[in-house]
Amino acid sequence: MHHAHDINDAQINMVKNNKASIVATPLGGTHLTPNLPSDILNLVKKGIDVSIATDAYLPPSPYLNLYENKLYGSEILMFIAKPSMKLLFENGFNENECLALITYNPAKILGLENSIGRLDIGMSADFLVAEGVPGLEITEIEQILGVFVNGQKLIER
Repeated sequence: MHHAHDINDAQINMVKNNKASIVATPLGGTHLTPNLPSDILNLVKKGIDVSIATDAYLPPSPYLNLYENKLYGSEILMFIAKPSMKLLFENGFNENECLALITYNPAKILGLENSIGRLDIGMSADFLVAEGVPGLEITEIEQILGVFVNGQKLIER
């Protein structure tokens, strides 16, 4: 499901029973309330795979303190993921479970979980190097020290 803004308990159970996933958009994206960190925590606690995306064309959610008259995209993924990732971490989820919101879960939703989204034998070896957990501890792209795709270094700072 995409967005799933204002999803109710009956719909959450349908998603879970059908083993569906949800692409959450905490930035905004519709006339409905964006996916708040508490919404994402609730979905993850119910065992639903949640991926965080940046798409939005309406003014951003007020809790993010972003400019209303500016378009935002993938450059703020870590920033908009942080409140949800932090809330999950504070509720007993480990760093890898939090990081899955922006790594493994998106790959799984796209059907690419056997080639990207995590580091393992036979995987693509797409990763970044940073002094902290992306989205949980760092939020600015300038804090990324290196980017590797297929094991090849593309960016080094």
